[in-house]
Amino acid sequence: MSTWSSIPKAWIRINPPNGIPVPLSLIKQHARLPTEPDWTEDDALLEQYALTAETLIEEEAEVSLRLQTWRLWLPTLPTTWTLTGLPRDTIPVRLERPAPPNTGGTFSVVAVQYVDSNDQVVPVTSYSVLETVPPLLLVPSLLGSRLNQSRADAFQVDFTAGSPVLSPVATQLILLLVGFWYRNREAVGTSPLRSDPLGLAYESLLNRLRWRAYP
Repeated sequence: MSTWSSIPKAWIRINPPNGIPVPLSLIKQHARLPTEPDWTEDDALLEQYALTAETLIEEEAEVSLRLQTWRLWLPTLPTTWTLTGLPRDTIPVRLERPAPPNTGGTFSVVAVQYVDSNDQVVPVTSYSVLETVPPLLLVPSLLGSRLNQSRADAFQVDFTAGSPVLSPVATQLILLLVGFWYRNREAVGTSPLRSDPLGLAYESLLNRLRWRAYP
């Protein structure tokens, strides 16, 4: 029997957000750098830091900070789960890249399809979405026997998730990381990610963005 945790998953971001997550002027102000328009010496570096910080936060918190489109590939569907109260004859699929809780984020399923035993791509039109955290896609249970389970992409879901405007917590986290990396450009020194005061601030803010309950 296949449980959700035992199924290999591939998360592919097919439509990333545009631009950098935090205005360059705010990054410079945080880093105490000149904000005049003609001071552009480290602009490319600061932008790279901001994009890297956004990616790191999204991966650690398992969220989509800004609006983006994801594709989930599964080789099979779960045959057993611990969730209760679901409609009969449905299989739940967890879409684990939601917007952070309480940030005004949006979520929508763009397309659902599967590959059958003849390697034909078949669209799925009969499904529903439960607005839980994370959202649950409910598909007919009969799909489980129709998948070509020799393929990693036997079942595919495209969905959009994220917030139109970056939340203050996410903004502060990105600034925290950018400021640290700008001042510490070599692989030495104290990490901002764990037990020192800077690390504690990072973890405290990061926990506000997580949807999953951590001990």
